[in-house]
Amino acid sequence: MDKELIAYKFSKSLASYNQEAFAQKKIAKRLFDLLQTNCASSFDSIFEFGTGTGLFTSMLVANISYQKLLLNDLSLSFKDFLFKQFSVSERSKMSFFEGDIEQIEIKKHQDLIVSSSTEQWIENKELFYHKIYKALKKDGYFVFSTFGTENLKQVRKASGRSLNYLSIEKNKELLSKYFDIISIEEEKIDLEFKSGLDILTHIKKTGVNAISRENWNKKSVFNIIKEIEKTCKQGKYYTITYHPIYFVLKKKN
Repeated sequence: MDKELIAYKFSKSLASYNQEAFAQKKIAKRLFDLLQTNCASSFDSIFEFGTGTGLFTSMLVANISYQKLLLNDLSLSFKDFLFKQFSVSERSKMSFFEGDIEQIEIKKHQDLIVSSSTEQWIENKELFYHKIYKALKKDGYFVFSTFGTENLKQVRKASGRSLNYLSIEKNKELLSKYFDIISIEEEKIDLEFKSGLDILTHIKKTGVNAISRENWNKKSVFNIIKEIEKTCKQGKYYTITYHPIYFVLKKKN
């Protein structure tokens, strides 16, 4: 997986992400509801990886009590975008760590490690889950959302490209080595568009096309739009499906 490409694509989409990330906003809200329902409301130290534009971060800051909020994403451009959203006093409790979460160190003794709509980019999931386990305090929580096997299935069929999404069962198998499972749930979120071009624009503006360096010319864009419209047509609209999976976990003792 090309992490430099991922950083580049998402950095380019920073300005447009929030207005286009309809599914990601819904996912962040549901993940936060599950956090509030199943976990404590006050923490010493929270670590969030894959902050992006701060959809989930802003919910933490507004609703959760903490002493330290450690934030991570691939590029410093995310830090600048994030920190502008918060007051001086809020920023005083934040630290930002640039880099690939699979490579950088996670400070030990975290009460809570969270992430919304990022885990699907992790390559070595078992090794990463063990890393999270070691970074958590006793009875610490790991709360995150990822995507399942039916995510963007219409686009995958049209383009032949996709991430290697894991099933709930496979993720559960890997996670259960290190965590007690408090809650797992999944849902399907269908988004409707007026054209294949609108779908392609949505994908570009949310950065989820970060799996290919291909430079598309007018002909290739025209061809992919035709394929997308062929596979996504439902009634008078064109539909794509997001397939989020939510996990609330507690470190095994």
